[in-house]
Amino acid sequence: MIHADILVIGAGAGGLMAAKELSAKGKKVIILEAREYAGGRINTLVQKPFSQPVEAGAEFIHGNLSVTLQLLRENNIPYTKMEGSMLRKKNGKWQHAADEIAGWDEMIKKMNSLTEDMTLTNFLSTFFNAEKYTTLRQSALQFAQGFDVADENKASVLALRDEWEHEEEEQYRIPAGYMQLIDALTVTCLKQHCEIHFSEVVNKVVWKKNKAEVITTNNEHFSAEKVILTVPISMLQNEQAIAFIPSIPDKINAAKQIGFGGVIKVLIQFEEAFWKDAQQDALFFFSEEKIPAWWTQYPAKNNLLTGWLGGPKALAMQDHSPEQILDIALQSLDALFNKKLPPITAWHIANWLKEPYTSGAYSYDTLQSKKAKTILKEPVENTIYFAGEAIYTGNAPGTVEAALVSGKEVAEQVLKG
Repeated sequence: MIHADILVIGAGAGGLMAAKELSAKGKKVIILEAREYAGGRINTLVQKPFSQPVEAGAEFIHGNLSVTLQLLRENNIPYTKMEGSMLRKKNGKWQHAADEIAGWDEMIKKMNSLTEDMTLTNFLSTFFNAEKYTTLRQSALQFAQGFDVADENKASVLALRDEWEHEEEEQYRIPAGYMQLIDALTVTCLKQHCEIHFSEVVNKVVWKKNKAEVITTNNEHFSAEKVILTVPISMLQNEQAIAFIPSIPDKINAAKQIGFGGVIKVLIQFEEAFWKDAQQDALFFFSEEKIPAWWTQYPAKNNLLTGWLGGPKALAMQDHSPEQILDIALQSLDALFNKKLPPITAWHIANWLKEPYTSGAYSYDTLQSKKAKTILKEPVENTIYFAGEAIYTGNAPGTVEAALVSGKEVAEQVLKG
């Protein structure tokens, strides 16, 4: 039996942040991570034949997010502001995607006038069902499914509104990869005498007030006064993943009320940046193809294109092989650019729906999420705590910032308790 003051389950951004804060206060912290590496849904690939680091997981910093940017500055990790054109293919012609979508302001105004929440499906069918709103409905669904990875039949309109109203904020990238941030947090935790045990899949938590024993599939036993679970919400929704003895049905039921969407990310490096024919400073390309969203690394000069398929459409493709998904991606690019594509020099398919310790990408709010998060933020007998991007309640949902903030908040909660 290995003992600590606090056990943190999960070495993603939230878990590392919680461990960093707690160990800084002299607590003995052990982190248990199912994978062979830290990072969770952050996964920067640095292997050849890619000519630069590429992001299989989280990639963007969505706005001036205080905790993320502060950590980058503290650790001297360079980050760059994103710039470039956003283009949409419509009726065979390129248009600037930033051009106002007819009716969008009217839709946001209507969202702001709602006195109670409703699903996106009900909202659009109630207020924007006329034929003149066909393009608006399509755009709203594309945003919700694609970038919020949400099921429109479950997604909260008020939560979508809050996020969409922040879309104009500046965004950033970390040129050398998000794993630099994970590495910095890991180093800090180790310097503060945290232990990190990799390849330890937690499958049982036996607890009573102020005492918990955590058992892994390797039959390793760890004990502590307190346990923080920072696993993706999908792992709590799956009752077969981690058994709690005695059971904690109110927490598991709350977890099931939070939406969790899927993403398939396609990384393709070509011999040449053929897309520059469309526009030299192109950053994003949108279309109605099977892989509908693509982006470049502009202003960096390289030959990498990243494709993105999120939400229900990703679910429909989750059982395809990497080769099948690559083929669909190339068909989408062929139709999008209407030209013979140059040879591929490297490729990778990140199917997050098939990642065993994630089973998806990130959370979105349903009509029940607000109440569910309140329930999950309350610890079980000041012994079992929950953290992660899905439990975050600020203005940057589904992001690394959300995980970091939640990890920091739960550390403060543990110290007070």
